[in-house]
Amino acid sequence: MICAFIGPAKTRTSSIYNAAVELFPNNCYSGIKESYFHSLEESYKTYYKSILPKRTYLKRHHDKIQKMISSSLGTFFIVEPSYALSAISNLSVNKNILCILTVRDPVKRLISHYNMDITLGVSKSDISIELEDNCKYEQYVKNSKYYDLIQLWMEKKPGQLVIGDFEERKLYFTKNIKKHDEVLLKIRDILRKSTEIKSNEAFTFRFNFIKKILASEIYKKCNFCIPKVIKKILKKRNKFKNHNIPDQVVRNIEEDYLQYKKMSSNNFKSIDF
Repeated sequence: MICAFIGPAKTRTSSIYNAAVELFPNNCYSGIKESYFHSLEESYKTYYKSILPKRTYLKRHHDKIQKMISSSLGTFFIVEPSYALSAISNLSVNKNILCILTVRDPVKRLISHYNMDITLGVSKSDISIELEDNCKYEQYVKNSKYYDLIQLWMEKKPGQLVIGDFEERKLYFTKNIKKHDEVLLKIRDILRKSTEIKSNEAFTFRFNFIKKILASEIYKKCNFCIPKVIKKILKKRNKFKNHNIPDQVVRNIEEDYLQYKKMSSNNFKSIDF
């Protein structure tokens, strides 16, 4: 079985990636994060195009993951933040996959995602203007509406979804997932371990991979694949805390969050992590 942590972005996914590699090194690819999402042609329609490595470069990692999945025994873990919406069409076709939607306070998630994009240089400091762009509205707002994401997913693949809630420290799952007790316990252990990893430690963890890639023979031969901005990501941490998020956007997100809380408590079983 493949277990895919599908995000959204800024819901501790780097810490989850770190924890999964540490706990299950033979069942989690440690070469690069998000190779599935970024190796898809459709990803180049987004505003991340300017900072993404070339598709051919990421496809190599994607191919390595496929080989590991086919040869691994037991559960294989992949981490695909930013994938919550696109996963509906791209992962739902796989019959042997269990997706874990990780969630946190949705407004804080929006702000954190926006801060990341400011750091990457793909967004500016006026969030009201940024939200007028459909792609950014999807990334910031739609990926913060967990109830809607769950409904969309369940329409495609009923029951093949669990939820890691970092606000309540609970792992939610439906009755038909309960038969995978061993898998659920592994997911719980990864989520629990991820809470012990500080965000800056996870950031360093990812940066070490970037440095390793840049120093490798592969990079020396294909240095055109990795844009310069990736080398600079950790050198600047611009923060804009006083965001003027439109009131209607906040209300929509909070209303969706209340629906999510009601649905998860009424329709899902749970274990603590």
